[in-house]
Amino acid sequence: MSAHTAAMSEHEYREAKFFQTFGSVPTPAFHDPEEQTRVWGRPWGCTNDVGKLRAVLMHRPGEEINVVDKPMPEIGGFGDPEKGWYFMGKTPPDLAAMQAAHDAFTALLRSEGVDVILTEKAAPGALKSTFCRDSVIGVKGGAIVTRLARRARRGEELMVTQALAKAGCPILGTLHGEAVFE
Repeated sequence: MSAHTAAMSEHEYREAKFFQTFGSVPTPAFHDPEEQTRVWGRPWGCTNDVGKLRAVLMHRPGEEINVVDKPMPEIGGFGDPEKGWYFMGKTPPDLAAMQAAHDAFTALLRSEGVDVILTEKAAPGALKSTFCRDSVIGVKGGAIVTRLARRARRGEELMVTQALAKAGCPILGTLHGEAVFE
């Protein structure tokens, strides 16, 4: 006669019962507004480029603008191909005027209830950092941080990632390796 052995030990039974009781739950979806509010403090992301603006990422122009000092009349502006920066125009940018315009615009946005998320100081020479629109893509439930193709835009990923993280925005992906966005 063969000895009878239990198919499952007491410990295995309790563990199976535990996982049955507290198992994985895939719903609600990550981007569900109630789930986003519970976990991330509010719903994040967008599904279109029209509609009510709830939050916007911006960069206040700073000292990074002051590199514009090398005229290149052949391109109709200024630039340094070795360093990768360029600025189109007949005169260098007016930092004080840019800051005043930025401050007025952010004040207007805030007066309309928009959460203005500001990036920190840009890297020296990163004068295109004021154009945050293509540094990040808002998608349902969060953001995708891009890696921009032009050398003048490289490195913006860091300040954008830091600003989004500080604001509590879920970063759902980043472009990396040789992937670029333009």
